[in-house]
Amino acid sequence: MKIDLTHRLIPLVTVLVAVAGLGMLSGVGWVVWSFVATTQAVQARQAALPPLPSVRPVVAATATVVLPTVTPLPTATATVTATPAPTALPLPPLDALRIPVINLARPVLPAPFVAGAWDVPQYAVGHHVDSGQPGDGTNIVLNGHVGGSDPVFADLALLQPGDVLWLYRGTLATAYVVSDTLRIQVVGAAPDQVGAEAERLLSPTDHEVVTLITCWPPTGPNAFDQRLIVRAVRQEEQP
Repeated sequence: MKIDLTHRLIPLVTVLVAVAGLGMLSGVGWVVWSFVATTQAVQARQAALPPLPSVRPVVAATATVVLPTVTPLPTATATVTATPAPTALPLPPLDALRIPVINLARPVLPAPFVAGAWDVPQYAVGHHVDSGQPGDGTNIVLNGHVGGSDPVFADLALLQPGDVLWLYRGTLATAYVVSDTLRIQVVGAAPDQVGAEAERLLSPTDHEVVTLITCWPPTGPNAFDQRLIVRAVRQEEQP
């Protein structure tokens, strides 16, 4: 009985296996067919699409970078405060005359024009107030007495061309060299002639000159009838 049952089961198992195998083969076949069909559909759709445009490599343009103009910072410079040059003090007016050759050394005082004549100070040399100062480059007119108790210009007639005299403005001394001497008749002369000669000798000049004036002669019946004039030019202007 047991053998018969086994013989009966074997064909049944075989049939079941065969059926199962056919089922498996059928399933596998469906999967394969489905895959192939799907692939063909995809390829067909891709074939129907328009061709893609050709793509060229994009070459990046060389960009010129313009940097903004940067104003350089100013270089720090040490501020140097210049020491102002000392202001030169104005020179004092002419205040002394010295003539070594006749041993004369006297102060100089202003001599104003009073009542139609130039004032002549006692014991000093007078400086015509409208004439120049040493360094002005013009005529410097000085007067002095030739008589009296202390004649300042008593020896003025002894001066000769080439003698040196000095004018002082404080400590500044300027040398002048005698160039000529002359005498002018005043008493008894025509007023126009005297006036013209006085204007020539007392007027400003275009170069620096000293004009020394005194009366002449100091004694005698014709005392003070004339004027003794001595002129000297600045030493630097000598030829």
